Amino acid sequence: MAQCAQNPERECVCDARVQSLQRELDRAHDTHAEIFDRLGKLERDNVLQTEQIKTLVDTMNKLIGKLDALVERLDEIQEQPGRRLRDIKDKVIVGVATSLGTALVIALLVLAVNNL
Repeated sequence: MAQCAQNPERECVCDARVQSLQRELDRAHDTHAEIFDRLGKLERDNVLQTEQIKTLVDTMNKLIGKLDALVERLDEIQEQPGRRLRDIKDKVIVGVATSLGTALVIALLVLAVNNL
């Protein structure tokens, strides 16, 4: 032990306490350095995770757009048979109306010829 500064004949009672405090300070410094290292790593990991989340969101938005396009196309495909059926009905109605009109004109012509 070191000698006391106030009484050189005695051992310094503060010296043990100062050395103990110095060891605690060294341990605290090491602990703080470790904590700051861990915080730095967490910040870097957070940045990486944020970028990964952005990439996932962009990919999901693209997939949603493609899915919407597929749903629209499916709706169109499902409507086509109905549209074709309507077109056929329209053509049948036009054909029947034309046939009836033609038959009426022929009947009138036949009546007109018979009356002459």
